[in-house]
Amino acid sequence: MKLKDMSTEQLADALCEIAPMLEEIGKDKELNENLRAIAMKERVDGMTALEKGVSLIARVVPALLKTHRGATYNILSVLTGKTVQEIAAQNGMQTIRDAMNSMDDELIGFFM
Repeated sequence: MKLKDMSTEQLADALCEIAPMLEEIGKDKELNENLRAIAMKERVDGMTALEKGVSLIARVVPALLKTHRGATYNILSVLTGKTVQEIAAQNGMQTIRDAMNSMDDELIGFFM
Protein backbone atom coordinates (compact mmCIF):
# COMPACT_ATOMS: atom_id res chain seq x y z
CA MET A 1 0.00 0.00 0.00
CA LYS A 2 1.38 3.41 -0.88
CA LEU A 3 1.90 5.90 1.91
CA LYS A 4 -0.67 8.24 0.38
CA ASP A 5 -3.31 5.51 0.75
CA MET A 6 -2.62 4.88 4.46
CA SER A 7 -4.40 6.31 7.44
CA THR A 8 -2.24 8.21 9.92
CA GLU A 9 -2.16 5.16 12.18
CA GLN A 10 -1.12 2.85 9.33
CA LEU A 11 1.47 5.35 8.16
CA ALA A 12 2.98 5.73 11.62
CA ASP A 13 3.20 1.96 12.07
CA ALA A 14 4.68 1.39 8.60
CA LEU A 15 7.33 4.10 8.96
CA CYS A 16 8.32 2.85 12.41
CA GLU A 17 8.67 -0.69 11.06
CA ILE A 18 10.71 0.14 7.97
CA ALA A 19 12.97 2.87 9.43
CA PRO A 20 15.51 0.46 11.02
CA MET A 21 15.73 -1.59 7.82
CA LEU A 22 16.25 1.53 5.72
CA GLU A 23 18.93 2.62 8.16
CA GLU A 24 20.66 -0.76 7.76
CA ILE A 25 20.74 -0.35 4.00
CA GLY A 26 21.64 3.34 4.19
CA LYS A 27 24.65 2.67 6.41
CA ASP A 28 26.11 0.08 4.03
CA LYS A 29 29.63 1.42 3.47
CA GLU A 30 30.23 -0.49 0.25
CA LEU A 31 26.93 0.68 -1.25
CA ASN A 32 27.65 4.27 -0.24
CA GLU A 33 31.14 4.10 -1.75
CA ASN A 34 29.68 2.72 -4.99
CA LEU A 35 27.04 5.45 -5.15
CA ARG A 36 29.69 8.09 -4.43
CA ALA A 37 31.84 6.69 -7.23
CA ILE A 38 28.92 6.93 -9.67
CA ALA A 39 28.24 10.52 -8.62
CA MET A 40 31.90 11.46 -9.04
CA LYS A 41 32.17 9.68 -12.38
CA GLU A 42 29.08 11.51 -13.61
CA ARG A 43 30.70 14.86 -12.87
CA VAL A 44 34.08 13.92 -14.32
CA ASP A 45 33.16 11.82 -17.34
CA GLY A 46 29.70 13.15 -18.16
CA MET A 47 27.94 9.77 -18.01
CA THR A 48 24.79 9.41 -20.06
CA ALA A 49 21.51 8.66 -18.30
CA LEU A 50 21.71 5.07 -19.52
CA GLU A 51 25.27 4.62 -18.21
CA LYS A 52 24.29 6.09 -14.87
CA GLY A 53 21.20 3.87 -14.67
CA VAL A 54 23.12 0.72 -15.52
CA SER A 55 25.81 1.59 -12.97
CA LEU A 56 23.18 2.16 -10.31
CA ILE A 57 21.46 -1.13 -11.07
CA ALA A 58 24.77 -3.00 -11.04
CA ARG A 59 25.58 -1.66 -7.59
CA VAL A 60 22.19 -1.27 -5.90
CA VAL A 61 20.54 -4.55 -6.92
CA PRO A 62 23.19 -6.80 -5.31
CA ALA A 63 23.11 -4.63 -2.17
CA LEU A 64 19.32 -4.89 -1.88
CA LEU A 65 18.82 -8.48 -3.01
CA LYS A 66 21.96 -10.16 -1.70
CA THR A 67 23.57 -8.22 1.14
CA HIS A 68 20.32 -6.78 2.53
CA ARG A 69 17.80 -9.32 1.26
CA GLY A 70 16.15 -9.72 4.66
CA ALA A 71 15.72 -5.99 5.14
CA THR A 72 14.42 -5.59 1.59
CA TYR A 73 11.87 -8.39 2.03
CA ASN A 74 10.80 -6.95 5.39
CA ILE A 75 10.27 -3.49 3.90
CA LEU A 76 8.18 -5.01 1.09
CA SER A 77 6.27 -7.02 3.67
CA VAL A 78 5.31 -3.89 5.58
CA LEU A 79 4.34 -2.02 2.41
CA THR A 80 2.39 -4.86 0.77
CA GLY A 81 0.83 -6.62 3.73
CA LYS A 82 2.35 -9.91 2.56
CA THR A 83 4.53 -12.03 4.79
CA VAL A 84 8.26 -12.27 4.16
CA GLN A 85 7.69 -15.94 3.27
CA GLU A 86 5.05 -15.00 0.69
CA ILE A 87 7.39 -12.49 -0.90
CA ALA A 88 10.27 -14.99 -0.99
CA ALA A 89 8.07 -17.68 -2.59
CA GLN A 90 6.11 -15.59 -5.08
CA ASN A 91 6.98 -15.06 -8.72
CA GLY A 92 9.96 -12.72 -9.05
CA MET A 93 8.19 -10.41 -11.46
CA GLN A 94 5.36 -10.03 -8.94
CA THR A 95 7.91 -8.95 -6.35
CA ILE A 96 9.21 -6.32 -8.76
CA ARG A 97 5.64 -5.13 -9.37
CA ASP A 98 5.02 -5.03 -5.61
CA ALA A 99 8.17 -2.99 -5.08
CA MET A 100 7.29 -0.57 -7.87
CA ASN A 101 3.69 -0.23 -6.69
CA SER A 102 4.85 0.46 -3.14
CA MET A 103 7.24 3.23 -4.08
CA ASP A 104 5.89 6.71 -4.43
CA ASP A 105 7.12 10.27 -4.13
CA GLU A 106 5.83 10.49 -0.57
CA LEU A 107 7.89 7.50 0.59
CA ILE A 108 11.04 8.65 -1.16
CA GLY A 109 10.54 12.27 -0.08
CA PHE A 110 10.02 11.30 3.55
CA PHE A 111 13.43 9.69 3.72
CA MET A 112 15.33 12.36 1.76
